[in-house]
Amino acid sequence: MRLTGKNKRILVILAVLVLVFSVGCGKKKKKVDSVDEPEIASKDYLSGVDEDTLIMNSDGGIIEIACDDYSGESFDYSTLSDDIQKEIDAFNESKGKDKVSLLQYSESAGKVKAAIRYLNIEAYNEFNGTDYKLQMYEPSECNIIVLEEEKKKAESMASSEELAEAGINPDDEDSALSSVRSDAAKAVMKDASGGDAAADEINDSSLMMLVTDMKVVFDAGNGEVRYVNHHASINGRDTATTDGKGQAVIVFTLGLN
Repeated sequence: MRLTGKNKRILVILAVLVLVFSVGCGKKKKKVDSVDEPEIASKDYLSGVDEDTLIMNSDGGIIEIACDDYSGESFDYSTLSDDIQKEIDAFNESKGKDKVSLLQYSESAGKVKAAIRYLNIEAYNEFNGTDYKLQMYEPSECNIIVLEEEKKKAESMASSEELAEAGINPDDEDSALSSVRSDAAKAVMKDASGGDAAADEINDSSLMMLVTDMKVVFDAGNGEVRYVNHHASINGRDTATTDGKGQAVIVFTLGLN
């Protein structure tokens, strides 16, 4: 969600999120212990996080770390944490259940961070107006999504005629277009080592997948990121970043908290 100032509503920033906001947001932290799990409420989620991030919990809950830099703007954000809490309270009241909780908030020199917990991905989508899909890994469904994105990538490349005019042979096995067109005929995922894996040949009933066209850092928590398509990159054992340029697919394991 986007963190806005006084008299402005809370908006989603993920929209691909923009991401890569300023480093080093804040030292003043305000905690709102409105969740049932005290260890979740007391954990420090903000330190070292400088980009909008979604963290996956083993219980299906989602924790969002939203970061914004308002140092160059002139509005009064002194009541921003209260504004966020009011928005959350109104949402929960409308649903008749506490689905969203503000865990932590920090502000320093106009740089703002907030950690917000959502009951599940459905609550996240409802609150932010997004369309993230989170489900058990389904090879056939993943295959369709990845194949469609590969076709779009191939279609965006220069035509054979345009390449010929530039002195490039589009049928050359070493050409970028030849490679992309070849990938468009199959649904290829990348594993953590950078190797290829056919989407419809990944058969592990313990895997889950996140699908989004938003730009965001995804943290599998205590799980592991196993595969991504070309709209995402694996950053480490448990994290991946999407590019916001198409439907990204992140395949991961759900660890125990």
